[in-house]
Amino acid sequence: MMKNIARNIRDTLYFETYKKRQTVEIEGVKLILHDPMVSKRMFYVMNKGYERGDALLAGRVLDSSDAVLEVGSSVGFMALYCISKIGVANYVMVEANSDVCAVAERNFTLNGLAIPQVINAPVCAEAGPVVFNKNRDFWSSSIADRKNTKQSIVMEGETLGTITAKIDFVPNCLIMDIEGAEIGIPIDQFAMFEKLIIEVHPGISGPQCVANFISTLTESGFEIIDKQDSTYAFARQNKGN
Repeated sequence: MMKNIARNIRDTLYFETYKKRQTVEIEGVKLILHDPMVSKRMFYVMNKGYERGDALLAGRVLDSSDAVLEVGSSVGFMALYCISKIGVANYVMVEANSDVCAVAERNFTLNGLAIPQVINAPVCAEAGPVVFNKNRDFWSSSIADRKNTKQSIVMEGETLGTITAKIDFVPNCLIMDIEGAEIGIPIDQFAMFEKLIIEVHPGISGPQCVANFISTLTESGFEIIDKQDSTYAFARQNKGN
C-alpha cells in the first residue's frame, strides 16, 4: 500500500514538473505523451525509457529479412523500432485495446511512417468470447485479471493460428507481451515460428508458472538465445544437430 502511494506521488510530481513535454524519443522513435490513454504513471514510464531494453533485444535477434507478428503491440513502440531501425518490412500488429490502437496510429504519423496492418483482438488459447480488462495504465491491460482495471469488456478472442490466417505473409517471428496471458497459450501454437521474443510476468502468473512455461518451450524445440530483464528471446533449434 505504502509503495503504491509513494509511486503515485512520484508520478504526479513528475507529471506536474514535465507536463509541457509533448513527445519523448526512445532509441530514435518518437512517442506521444499527451493522450487520454497516457496516465501519469505511463507518462513517467515513457519518459524513463519505456521498453528500450526490449527494443535493443529485438535489434540483437532480428534482421530485415524477418517477418514479424507482434501480439500486444500497445502504442506501437516495438513496431516502430523494428520497422524503422531494423528494417523489418513484413509486420503485423495485434492489440486488444482499441483506444491504444488509436494512439499507435498517431505515433506512426508522428514518425512519418504508414502504420502496418493492425488486428484489434485479444489472443488466447481458443478462439471465442473472452473478457478483456482495460487498465488505467495501458501496459497492464490483459485478459489476465489485473489491479486497477477500469473496464472489462467481452471480445472475440483469436488464437495465433486464426490471426496468421488473416495476414498476407507467413511470419517467422513472434513478439509477445500480453501481461501474464502468455502462459495460457498452448505450446503447440508457437510451433509455426522460428524466433520468439516473449515477455513473461512472474508477478502476475507466479514464478513457478513462468518457469514451467519457459521449460516447456525449451523442451518443445526452442533454445534461449538472449534475455533482457523478463523478456526472453528464443530460436528454434536446428533439428539436424
